[in-house]
This record gives sequence, C-alpha cells and structure tokens, in this order.
Amino acid sequence: LSNLGEIFFRLQKFDDALKYYLKASKTMQVTDINYPIVLGNIAKAHIELREYDKPLEYLFKGIDIAQKYDQKMNHTFLLSNLGQVHHHQKNYGEARKIYFKALAQAKFLKHNIYQIELLLNIGKHFCQTDDLEKSLYYLQEALGISETSNNTTYLSEIYDMLYLVSKREKKHEKALAYLENLYQTNKKIFDQKLSDKISILSADYEYKQAIQEKEIYRLEHIELKKNSDYLKQSYQTISLLSSIGKKITSNLEIDVIIEDIYQGISSLMDTTIFGL
Repeated sequence: LSNLGEIFFRLQKFDDALKYYLKASKTMQVTDINYPIVLGNIAKAHIELREYDKPLEYLFKGIDIAQKYDQKMNHTFLLSNLGQVHHHQKNYGEARKIYFKALAQAKFLKHNIYQIELLLNIGKHFCQTDDLEKSLYYLQEALGISETSNNTTYLSEIYDMLYLVSKREKKHEKALAYLENLYQTNKKIFDQKLSDKISILSADYEYKQAIQEKEIYRLEHIELKKNSDYLKQSYQTISLLSSIGKKITSNLEIDVIIEDIYQGISSLMDTTIFGL
C-alpha cells in the first residue's frame, strides 16, 4: 500500500497517494520502523495539496515516535516536512530554524537524498524571501551532491530553480545553460514517468486481483460449509432411519415398535401430533 502511494506521488496524483498512505498507516504498528515515514508521507501529500493545516498532526506524532525510538533518519525526514509547512504558512524564521537543524542531521548521517531535498527547499525559501545570493548558494550545493552521488530525484527542480534565480539576477548565460540542462533532464523524466505508469497499472491490477481472489475464496468457503452441513445432516437422518428400522425388525410388540418410531421421528420433526 505504501509503495502504491509512492508511485502515485511520483505521478503527482496526490489524492490517490494520500489514500494509499492513509490505508498503509492503519495496517502498521507504532514500533514499525517505517511507521513515522508513512506519517511523513501523509504530511507531504497534504503539503502538495496545499492543505497546510492538516500535516502538523501527523508530523508531530511521527517526530514523537522517532525521538522515542531514536530513529535519527526518520526524525530528519519529518523535520524537513515540518520546515516546509512553516515555510508555506509564512513562518519564515521557524522554517529556517527547522530546515538547518534537519540539514545538520542529514549531513551527520551522510544521507544524500535528505541533504539534496533540504538544500533545495532552503534554496526555494531564500528565493521566495528575495535573498537570491543565498538561494543560489544552497541550490548549487544541492546540484553538486546530486551530480557526485548520481542522484536524479530532484535534479529537474534544482535546474528549474537555478534557471529562475539566475534569470532574476540577470545572469543570462548561466540561466540559458541551466535551461538546457532542465530540458535534457525533463526528457529523461518523461521516459521514467511512462515506465512508472506501466508499473502502477500492473500494481493496481495485482492489488484488485488479490482482493477478488480473497472474496472468491470467502464465498467458496461459505458454499463448502453449507454443503458440508447439508451432507452431515443427511448422514445423521439416514443413520437415524436405519436405527429405527433395526429396532422395528428386532421387536414384535406393537407398543414397543410405536414408541421406537415416535422417539426416532421426534429427533427429526415436530411430533406434537403423532399417530400410525
């Protein structure tokens, strides 16, 4: 379920991603190492849907769990999302404080993807607050880590931001170079998205097929139980009738025969009125 959420998120179908993330969270225990990550992903989906009041509940819960179980990587991921929420709510001072705390942890953990994401968000933050020099500094650092680690996850966004900031600073030659890199990167991303669409169709089909198979098994089990109960009842009836027949043939007294028949028939049906 969480993997389906990831695929929908990459396809920017955030409503569908949120649906699967929420389903995944309901199947997990608090002690599951991935539980805080799923809470963070729920928050990320809400952020992308611009529902900035909704992520805090999940982020604070995830942060508490990550701190309790000393999950530093999960804690860093959740702080990164919390920084985004404060940024979008225009709590810029709090956003910077959280971003830099998360970035310090990501560097300590040597986690490239978290460093790139945080540097990108910090670059966006300074661009929006009109500190273009700082924005370029952090965006270029994000680009450097992406290139040295051969990580393309945020490359398109980094080139896009570098192009926009360079253009605003009137560094037209650099802006043009970043635009060319952006074009080439987006071309590769298009091919990847096509592959992702095929994956999601396949995964969704398998998921629905598993549900159908489960329902078929349930119905078959009910039908088998019904048939089993019917056969059991038929066997008991035949056994009883056989027993009555044996008692009749072993007695010659009519009163005893009638009593045996009455007792046997009473176990099969209502014999309030009985006569031979």
